[in-house]
Amino acid sequence: MKQLALNRRKFISLSGLAGAGLVLGLSSKAHEARQVANLSFAGESFELTPYVVIEKNGTIIIYNTKPEIGQGVYQSIPAIIAEELEVSLDQVTIKQSGGEKKFGEMQFAGGSMSVRSEYENLRKVGASGREMLIAVASEGWGVPSGECYASAAKVFHKPSGKSVSYAALAEKAAALPVPQAPKLKDAKDFKILGKPSPRPDVPLKSSGKAIFGIDVSE
Repeated sequence: MKQLALNRRKFISLSGLAGAGLVLGLSSKAHEARQVANLSFAGESFELTPYVVIEKNGTIIIYNTKPEIGQGVYQSIPAIIAEELEVSLDQVTIKQSGGEKKFGEMQFAGGSMSVRSEYENLRKVGASGREMLIAVASEGWGVPSGECYASAAKVFHKPSGKSVSYAALAEKAAALPVPQAPKLKDAKDFKILGKPSPRPDVPLKSSGKAIFGIDVSE
């Protein structure tokens, strides 16, 4: 079997393709993708790379792009992004990708590599979004970004206590340059990773609502 050579640059290029609205790519494709995205959705929803969509009504959708075969990626991949994006899993709607080209060529599982190979990059996706949303909020308030923080899908201003939702910030954030080296959280500050949480795929499988490969037809 031919081994697939994948370095960080290639992964980012594959996973940061064109999306809609707010596109947070960590590659040279980001600006081009953002231009395509803004034409596609007309501001009704905003996409943080193909993995994350923030709708104007506040719904936050995070996609799992790996096959769920019992290893738990249906939750773990969205959880990694949500941790850095500063949203709780209760605030997230998880959806499974359907092989769409915009998610890149790595929509497969094997060798227990789904999380190990993409952990840092997925964290950067969430962290970049957090920093861009904070930047928009701080500019709107006329305060330093260092006085602001993100939590529970909102940006807060520490001194005044003011807050604004991600949904209200996403459109303006789309016009900002994407941080290439966003600051990642310290592990001691994790709210999701390393903590027990119920797996959302279990009720789907138990009730027969889960979609499997055998259910798919042309």
